[in-house]
Amino acid sequence: MKTYTFILLYFVGLCCAKAQMMIKLADDTAYINSLNKKFSAATTDSAKAQAAFLLSQINKRAKNVENAKHYLDEGIALSKGNGFLKAASYYYQAFSMLGTSDIGLVERNLRKSDSLLAQIKNNREAFKVRSNVWILLGVLEQMKGNEKGGLDAYINQALPLAKKTNDLFLMANANKFVGISLLNAKQREKADKYLHEALQLFEKSEPEGLYRKPESIIEVALVVAENNIYLNKPAVVTLQLKKVRDILKNYPQSNAHIQYYYCEGLYYDYLKKYGEAVASFDKGVAFASDNTENYFVNRLKFFKFESLRKKQDYHAAINVMQHLLESKILMPLDRQLYYRQLAMTYAGAGKPREAYEWSQKYIDLADTLNEAKYKTDIHELEKKYQTAEKEKEIMTLTAKKRESDFSVHTAKLHSLLWSAACLFLLLLVGFLFYYLRHNKKLSEQKEINHRQQLREMEQQQQLQLSKAMLEGEERERKRIARDLHDGLGGALAGIRFKLSGQLMEDGFPVMEETIVQLDASIGELRRIARNMMPESLLRSGLKTALADLCNALTTKMTYVVLEVDGIQRNMDEMVQVNIYRIVQELLNNAIRHGMASHIIVQCLQNGNLFLITVEDNGKGFDPYNTDGEGIGLSNIRNRVEYMNGNIKIDSAENQGTTVHVELFL
Repeated sequence: MKTYTFILLYFVGLCCAKAQMMIKLADDTAYINSLNKKFSAATTDSAKAQAAFLLSQINKRAKNVENAKHYLDEGIALSKGNGFLKAASYYYQAFSMLGTSDIGLVERNLRKSDSLLAQIKNNREAFKVRSNVWILLGVLEQMKGNEKGGLDAYINQALPLAKKTNDLFLMANANKFVGISLLNAKQREKADKYLHEALQLFEKSEPEGLYRKPESIIEVALVVAENNIYLNKPAVVTLQLKKVRDILKNYPQSNAHIQYYYCEGLYYDYLKKYGEAVASFDKGVAFASDNTENYFVNRLKFFKFESLRKKQDYHAAINVMQHLLESKILMPLDRQLYYRQLAMTYAGAGKPREAYEWSQKYIDLADTLNEAKYKTDIHELEKKYQTAEKEKEIMTLTAKKRESDFSVHTAKLHSLLWSAACLFLLLLVGFLFYYLRHNKKLSEQKEINHRQQLREMEQQQQLQLSKAMLEGEERERKRIARDLHDGLGGALAGIRFKLSGQLMEDGFPVMEETIVQLDASIGELRRIARNMMPESLLRSGLKTALADLCNALTTKMTYVVLEVDGIQRNMDEMVQVNIYRIVQELLNNAIRHGMASHIIVQCLQNGNLFLITVEDNGKGFDPYNTDGEGIGLSNIRNRVEYMNGNIKIDSAENQGTTVHVELFL
């Protein structure tokens, strides 16, 4: 039985190659329209990005390259600022490149996507994408000829990740790839277990848009049926063929009929009902009459030939094979097999001369095969028409050839000995040269490593110094805030209390004015104390402190909007303080320097990843001009570096400012 690797490519939609056929029951117009509506109705960038990526995939399947690229670019642009979608975008980029020659770039994008998604913990959507990533990586390994690597990707990566999602369709797909990979390794019993599991999960799953349920059931059911022919389980074969027939009744034009008739023909051939087998193969060929240059059509013709040969209808079998050999897409190994089978058929038909001719073609094509039994058959055929004179001539020529070969062999042996001696001397000189050069490189490398270690130590010391300065600064802020609030604030409150009592007794207008001024001073003192160390941060956590900060900065002139998601209460206090200071400084810059009237603050936490985005409609500035960078922006960069993060500033004159900060907690 031939390898099943071509079936794995159904998943990636590479239906443009002649040697592949993707099962289709109907076109994808309805699904594309529903995705277009979803894309248009989406109100957030993340929802639009996800719809765009799906549109890119379905257009890839429909071979609409222009639309596929358009929606891929849309999805990538809309994914900015979203860690999950940015990681997933590399998977969709790899998917869009399937079928191109740059397999290396496809694999790099897949591995980058998996690496980034692995950092997002306990996220069902991340597990889904990673499972599909590993399925594609497995397909790439099989395309390289590494069946073991493909199976490892499916069974140890894609399948466990799919199980974490509880998505029945995804689990079925992963089981299918494991099963087919085991078939390629000739592990039929093990493969049957995974394929049956895949079939049951497909049948229980909800219908999918891109990988539709009926198509998946047909695909796996036919593979199960074919495998069980070789496992001698006719009852299973009959059940699966009936299941496929029942589905195909509703799709009379589907190309899946070609696959069905192929499997049905194999089953009749197994039952030794060769006439019915030939009829099934003919139906498959007739169904694909609009595209005769097709791998699957050639396969149908070959097995029709086999059934006719077993039926001993040699004349009809020879006619089928001669037409098959006219195909322009035959693989060399297939052609080699066909030559041998045709030679055996001519021999069975009692035509030794034709049998010999096709045997010679087989030998010319496969001179390294050296199958002892087949060579014996060839010699027997040759004896039937060679004359005694020809045999004597061959023996004479053979003797001369042996004598000539012996002389040539002796000369080659002498040349080989001289060549070996020269090669040894050359290797010795090369080794000495390499040894000396290697020692020199080792010394240079040690010097480079030493300098690198010094630089790393210096950077580490700078990082520790920055950390100590920031922590010291926050402790000092805390102390000053406490002293202001408890000491000076309490004293001013006491003075106000005494003045209020005096005012009630004497009723002096001047004293009333003094009390008003004193109230303002106390309020300003408390505002300064809160800025030094906000009470709500220590008492209620980062989320409440950020809300208080945005509310405090909202005025008639400036409107500040806060959007938060996933912020956890169990973060280290110093981490919360640093995040608060970064947002506080960004807001101060937007209000004081940018003179913004509308500011949006977004804070998102996903596991150990914390994202901050502050966008304003202020006057903007040139972010590449670092000469005019103020202390505030410098403090922000220091805090971001302290938390091993990244900062990106998008701004231009009179076009507002957007700052993206990525922190690793």
